[in-house]
Amino acid sequence: MADQRLTQYIKQLSQKGYNIQEIRGYLLKYYSQQEADAALWQHMKQEKQKKFMKLLLILFAAITILLLIGFLIYKMIPDVSTEDNKATASTFTFSVKESAVQQGGVLHYNLNSIPKLRKETITLEFKIVDKQTNKAAASWKQIINKEDNFNGQQSYTIQPDFAVGNYKLVIKMSSGKDVQESSKNVRVLIKSDEENCFDGIKNQDEDDIDCGGICAKRCDEEDRIEYKQKAPEEKESSEAIETPQSETIKSDESVPKQSYTEIQKDYELKSQAEKSAATSPKEAYNLCLQIISKTTAEDCFYEVAKASDSLSYCTEIQTVKERDSCYMYFATNNNEFACDEIVDAEYKNLCYGLLEIDAYKKKQQENLENDITEQIPVKEFTVVYENKTDASKTDVSQVYKPIPELNPEPKKEQTIIISDITSETIDTNKKISWKTNIASDSLVIYGYGEALDQQQYSDAIVVEHSVMIPELSDGEYSFVINSSSETLSAETEVGTFTFP
Repeated sequence: MADQRLTQYIKQLSQKGYNIQEIRGYLLKYYSQQEADAALWQHMKQEKQKKFMKLLLILFAAITILLLIGFLIYKMIPDVSTEDNKATASTFTFSVKESAVQQGGVLHYNLNSIPKLRKETITLEFKIVDKQTNKAAASWKQIINKEDNFNGQQSYTIQPDFAVGNYKLVIKMSSGKDVQESSKNVRVLIKSDEENCFDGIKNQDEDDIDCGGICAKRCDEEDRIEYKQKAPEEKESSEAIETPQSETIKSDESVPKQSYTEIQKDYELKSQAEKSAATSPKEAYNLCLQIISKTTAEDCFYEVAKASDSLSYCTEIQTVKERDSCYMYFATNNNEFACDEIVDAEYKNLCYGLLEIDAYKKKQQENLENDITEQIPVKEFTVVYENKTDASKTDVSQVYKPIPELNPEPKKEQTIIISDITSETIDTNKKISWKTNIASDSLVIYGYGEALDQQQYSDAIVVEHSVMIPELSDGEYSFVINSSSETLSAETEVGTFTFP
């Protein structure tokens, strides 16, 4: 059996630039010829397998590149079909005017890729899909005949009782064999008659959706500084309200400064929202909307989301880090869809990791319960009923399931054992045969006299081995038999044979 450590040492010498002859000469100073040759052969076999795998990878890469080039050439070939066919086969896309719409509001979308010239009837299937549950909250269909005049400006009225949350508008277009699908994200907000900086609609004096004017200037897509329009100042109450000391009001020229009365009012609203969130989340949501301070308002939405157990309120938090924290709360409470909404990459990976750990624990628990199958024999006892006995009753309190073995004895490593070695002369060849207890490859290292300078190898994985040694001269030969596999240790047998 080849010494694995010696084989590894040969590999290191080979990587340093020594050739096989130099390595063999060096090994023979410290090891027997049999040990050195067996280890060298094991090393050469491993290198041969690596080269073969590299060749396969190169071949696979070449085929992939050729296929990619062919695909690109195919895509670049101009379409020689008629104008009708070109129009029908164009890529289907659409756009939405509003990224957010209130309950009872109208969602406008533009089917800008429907061709004017149509060879076949076009069928449009619409769905508004809840991103949290992946279920359709609304669906409808539209058929466009070849001769119809089609207006791409379309709209859909969101029902007043439509659930608040994140959705996607999915439109599937079918025209003959051509089927295409496209989707856009849409948010449904709670209906509010009062315009504000968190309604997802361009209103008031905003330059863009929830940005500009009294809602402040947009920094970028992920970082907005947004504020509510300040309510008229109220006279300070004679009753002093303690302001939490944990929040520090930072000075910023771009931030409208709040008076002490406004700060007190914000905390009153936040406190009222937290109390009513569990029983009346919509009322709590409207209270949060009245808060002027962005930080306090976002804390309010966070508490409403937790108390009402509704992921949709997290969407009202504008600061990315705080919104991600809100989603993470739901992810740690077994909401598997919350991770999809997280923006920060590290936070998202952590979220998915927690879900995987939770799933692994559940799987382990299921496996543990499935393993507990045997029961301790039921204990029989006697019950006395008015001087009569009944020995057939079973004491169910004595039925227990055994504790599963937590530390089972590790399985012993298997070894390939060689047996039934035979040799047979066939013309000028010698056939060496043997058997192994486990399927493995076949190697015979042989030589005239005591020299082991030649070999015959077969990579067929079998239990009945047969290797043919060709073109032998008369005399006595020494040989070594070796069988091994990728995962099991190998057994080596040494012997001699004469020819003829």
